[in-house]
Amino acid sequence: MRKEWVIKSAKAKKHILCEKPFGVNAKECEEMMQVCRENNVLLMDGVMFMHHDRLLSMEGKLKEELGYSIKDQSVSDCFNQTLRITSAFSFSGNEEFFQNNVRTDNSKEPLGCLGDLGWYNIRFSMWVCQWKKPKRVKCEIYQKTEDNVPLDCSCWLDFGDHKTASFDCSFCLSLRTWAEISNAKGVLKLDDFVIPQSTDLVKFETSVASTTARDVTFVNSEKSHQTLMCNQHVRMIENFSRLCKRESLVMKDGSNSFRTNRDYNDWEFWSQVALDTQKVIDGLMKSGLEESGGWVDV
Repeated sequence: MRKEWVIKSAKAKKHILCEKPFGVNAKECEEMMQVCRENNVLLMDGVMFMHHDRLLSMEGKLKEELGYSIKDQSVSDCFNQTLRITSAFSFSGNEEFFQNNVRTDNSKEPLGCLGDLGWYNIRFSMWVCQWKKPKRVKCEIYQKTEDNVPLDCSCWLDFGDHKTASFDCSFCLSLRTWAEISNAKGVLKLDDFVIPQSTDLVKFETSVASTTARDVTFVNSEKSHQTLMCNQHVRMIENFSRLCKRESLVMKDGSNSFRTNRDYNDWEFWSQVALDTQKVIDGLMKSGLEESGGWVDV
């Protein structure tokens, strides 16, 4: 459904902010991207948390407190550093949901909870790993419909260089939207990485733990960090509009901070990161449905 209307819109010279997942598979995404390039229009997926000021704040605290730089992973503190990203996104659907909701309909949303929820977990993990795709992935599907729409699953992503991610996404578990980044120096965690609990104030925590002299107790130094007054849905629309006009993206403080190793002002970035996310989903679907949960190269 999305492919048809994205292509029609692009040929009509309309910029496109598209619900995720972009397509059924990466091939569909590539076809849509090509039509958008040919017609010189922007194609962006609707991942709201990418536009929240909190993301930049977390980037700074990862470097300051955990010694991990998202912008420059060639620095000595980041090279071959063991890094673990864990997250969960789930909600519990009722009987009506499983019978009638588009998310469980193979003809409309065959990727199920992976495409609807896991898309965010994958994107968060890729952000931490400097927008790189994992080298290999695997997926255990615990529940699915009779026509193979995933309803409940756990996934693992191996980015190489001792960087790994794991997450679960489910329509069968209570609401969870937490994420955690950990390395040898400390932990960064947040309870609402997909949709914040408030537009007035959001938080995340960092902690650095150590043992006592006799290793009898643990001393945990935990800090809470706040980001004020940011509605990520509004910010996404504002950023999309600025990009359509070829204007640079700016943060609340006026800085042009939307940069890692990739330029957020580049139209190609937005469609490429969506394509890369789709490729990861493709690998996870293959692992869960065809390879009995085994590793699949991306």
